[in-house]
Amino acid sequence: DKLFQFTTALMMLIIGWLPLWVLLFLLAKEGYMILGGALLLNNRRMVVYSKWYGKMTTVLFVMAFSSLFFLADAHVLIRHLVFVPAAAMSVLSCVCYTLYFVKISADAHDASDQQAKK
Repeated sequence: DKLFQFTTALMMLIIGWLPLWVLLFLLAKEGYMILGGALLLNNRRMVVYSKWYGKMTTVLFVMAFSSLFFLADAHVLIRHLVFVPAAAMSVLSCVCYTLYFVKISADAHDASDQQAKK
C-alpha cells in the first residue's frame, strides 16, 4: 500500500495533477507510522497489523487518486479538495495507532513491573 501510494502520488505530481502537499503529507504520515511500527518491533517485539481505520484511509486515498483521472482539467481547488477526506481519515488513523501504541507500551510496562515484584 505504501509503495503504491507513494509511486502514484509522485507520478501524478510530475504530470501536474497532484498538489504537492498531498505527496508531502503521505511522506510525513508514512514516516511516522513506520517509525512507530519499528519502535514497537524493536522495544516490544510486536508487529502492528493494520486496523480498519488504516484500511479505510488507503481506500479513500485510492479513490482520490482515481478521481484525478476525471478531474485532470478541473479547477485546481477541486484537485485539492478531493484529498481532504483521505487526509482527515489519515490523521484519525495516526491518532488511533498512536493511542494503540501508548496502550501497548503501558500494558507491557505494567506487566514487567508485576513480574519484577514476584
